[in-house]
Amino acid sequence: MLLQAAGILWWAVPVCAALIALYLLKMRRSDATVPALFLWPQIMTDVRANALFQKLRPNLLLFLQLLFLCLLIFALARPSAKSSAPIGSATAIVIDASASMKAKDAAPSRFDAAKNRALALVGAMSPTDQIAVISAGAEAKSAASLTSDKKRLQDAIRSLTPQDAASDMGEALRLASALVGQRDGSKILLLSDGAFQEVANFSPGKAAVTFESFGSTGENVGIVALDSSETATGVRSFASIKNFGAKPAEIRLGIYADGSLIDAKDFTVQPGRSVGHEWSAPKRAEWIEARIETDDALESDNRAYWYAGGGRKTQVLLIGAGNFFLERALSLEPTIDLDKASTVPETARKEARYDIAIFDGVQPQPVNAKGIWMIGGQPHEMAQLSGELKEPSLSTSARNHPIMRHAELGAAYIEKAVRATAADWATPLAESGDAALIIAGERSGQRRLWMAWDIMQSDVALQPGFPIFAANAARWLAGETRENRGFAARTGQPIRISHPSNNGRFQLQLPNGSIAQLTGGENGVSLREAVYAGQYRLRGEALDLIFALSLLNQQESNIQPQKQTLLGGKTTVASGRALALKELWLYFAFLALMLLAVEWLVFIRRS
Repeated sequence: MLLQAAGILWWAVPVCAALIALYLLKMRRSDATVPALFLWPQIMTDVRANALFQKLRPNLLLFLQLLFLCLLIFALARPSAKSSAPIGSATAIVIDASASMKAKDAAPSRFDAAKNRALALVGAMSPTDQIAVISAGAEAKSAASLTSDKKRLQDAIRSLTPQDAASDMGEALRLASALVGQRDGSKILLLSDGAFQEVANFSPGKAAVTFESFGSTGENVGIVALDSSETATGVRSFASIKNFGAKPAEIRLGIYADGSLIDAKDFTVQPGRSVGHEWSAPKRAEWIEARIETDDALESDNRAYWYAGGGRKTQVLLIGAGNFFLERALSLEPTIDLDKASTVPETARKEARYDIAIFDGVQPQPVNAKGIWMIGGQPHEMAQLSGELKEPSLSTSARNHPIMRHAELGAAYIEKAVRATAADWATPLAESGDAALIIAGERSGQRRLWMAWDIMQSDVALQPGFPIFAANAARWLAGETRENRGFAARTGQPIRISHPSNNGRFQLQLPNGSIAQLTGGENGVSLREAVYAGQYRLRGEALDLIFALSLLNQQESNIQPQKQTLLGGKTTVASGRALALKELWLYFAFLALMLLAVEWLVFIRRS
């Protein structure tokens, strides 16, 4: 027990002495003659008790009054006890729910240790305290707003789960500041291992910020990169593994293609160093998975996935007299199978044999294809023509369109082109002044691309960006998106599946096998639940999509607990378990009042 105003105890000496002096003072009494003293025993007792310089005789009232004064003075000294309750009547507890908090160097994990700490804080809070709980995952979420309801807070804390993604700590701290930052004596308590980026745009307001660090070791090995590319002989893949610890690590890397082991290798990874490994997967492989077997603290970065596409090729039909430059650009893309013809075959008019039909310098013909690419011919309702352009300059006007991404064609020389104005439903991708030179659009479920000049009457095919342009165009025209081919991504990235649905209902199967019911709209659904590493399956109206997420985040794989962090431009040093002084003066004051009531009852009975 601590006394926050111990000096007040010295007042007990003069106050108690004054009370005793009152009992020792001789009272002035009038003389009276009585026949016998034994008839007045009470008066004789009072006379002896008030006789000056006589010993104090036992007196219950004096004892009770002295005890009352001592308790009252002790209460004024503000007795307190050390408590694990958070400092401040309004406290926001921010719990880091990022991947690094799943490390098992604290029993059973850092995240569970942080939850237990928060539960202890809630259990020790006083009836007048208010606490809010915020989970700092890929998105900051308020698990419980400011409340004094212990059960509600405990249920909210127990419901929290860690994710396999980096935390948006800045947003979580700004949310905490919005809840308590305007209150005097408030507090923001951050429970984390410090494995997050510097938080720049943050001000705690009137709240005091305390950072408690969790974890004891940085020994961890993780997969930090995984990539694949399709070649003529199959899928060529590469993985990078890094040792974030201070000791050499023995690992075994296993490579799986569609669940079957195709390669394995043992490595010794030195502290702070990386090792790489390349391998070839079967030509028809769809999913590539890398796994490492090692004894470390974090499992989330021991697996990574890559979608190889299953070897399906885009079927392209090129109609025209022949174009060497265009054929060469398309042949550089290993996922394209190219057929050539002078006219559309009858079977291609009725059956969906081709994904893309390219009309090079000829008039478009009916064809059953997902996309049509028209070069130098009629724009097929995509534009209105109004003359001719001589040596037009080419300027990209839609750099963010999938076709123009990384495709630099601005230096190309064009001898002549037709002047065109894009239709309302089409988008100009490149222009010369107010005239559109490249137009893209989608109508009646078919994607279309039109170029206003003949490739053979320009040097555009000689530009370094033309093969990129041709590959981008082929992918876009074929509708090759992650909505229909699967995909792999990093955890924590916003994911939206643009799939039309009349009822807006989707089912998402998580890596642990549980099913989440999602509600989307006519344009698709956002996957906020996709924050765990592993394979997912999304089902909906005319949709059955498999995708996978991997951590691949060096900051989260570096699980070394941080002893300080930068919050709002200020260095916040990790403290020990924050202890508060629980005020006890109210209990002693109440006890003193109860004692005073007892003293009054004794006095009344004696009277």
